[in-house]
Amino acid sequence: LAEVAGFLLNQVAAVFRERTAEAIAHQGVHPRQLGLLFLLRDSATYSQQQLGESLGMDRTTTMQLVSALEAEGLVVRDDDPADRRAYRLRLTAHG
Repeated sequence: LAEVAGFLLNQVAAVFRERTAEAIAHQGVHPRQLGLLFLLRDSATYSQQQLGESLGMDRTTTMQLVSALEAEGLVVRDDDPADRRAYRLRLTAHG
């Protein structure tokens, strides 16, 4: 039964991802980017590392998603005053 339930949950998740992608496509945002935007909406700032960890993404994927959002004018990377090697991310007014 666990195998069947796991399969069905995977099917539901696939449909949910597809429908979400369709619903937000006109805004030029990918569903994975949407997760980043939701996290930033609920907090003043996040580090890029914190965002990746919160969403279970590796550093490279997080960086690519953030770069795309930055190019669209949805997020801004500010220097982290506590760590010169890191950035703090925040939503723009458009984001």
